[in-house]
Amino acid sequence: MGGKGTMNAPDLILDLHNTTANMGVTLILSQKDDALINICSHIAMEFKGVHIYLQPEKREESPYLGTIARKDVCIEAGPQAHGTLNAELFFKVEQIVFRFLELIKGGLPKVNGEIETFRETRNVDYPRDKKGNITAMIHPNLQGRDFCELKAGMPVFTGFDGKEILWEGETCYPAFINEAAYYEKGIAMSLTEKNYISL
Repeated sequence: MGGKGTMNAPDLILDLHNTTANMGVTLILSQKDDALINICSHIAMEFKGVHIYLQPEKREESPYLGTIARKDVCIEAGPQAHGTLNAELFFKVEQIVFRFLELIKGGLPKVNGEIETFRETRNVDYPRDKKGNITAMIHPNLQGRDFCELKAGMPVFTGFDGKEILWEGETCYPAFINEAAYYEKGIAMSLTEKNYISL
């Protein structure tokens, strides 16, 4: 498919992922691109439960398939256990991919107004002991509440002894909460800030 930044790089890759987190269908953009944001905005307005997630990163350093192309969108769908099939998610993602391709080819009109987006700011690990063992789990009040507001004083983890750990950080909107594939990466959740982009 060609190296990054070469003449052989494809114009666009739609990279399909599943997640164990309750993120619905999330369109992840690795770069701020007005045309892609416009297309994603149309999809977010047409399909219920679709989020736009901005994850700015240096393309030459990114390990993700999509960054081989000049432009990319990662489509995350969940919650879905890895190695399983979920008919509802399958058909929804299929519809979104087909609609995406229609919008690219169709010379779509620009969306007027503002669109809600979530920009990744940082990752948070689980509490751990000195040996690196996890000592707490995602609190039940936070589990499954991806893209919901988390404010200081709200419970975020619960220890194996049942003791609550309260959030002491900034107001944010966590995503990838309790993602199974992220345990080995030391990520309990990714924090985002909610913004409205004028189109």
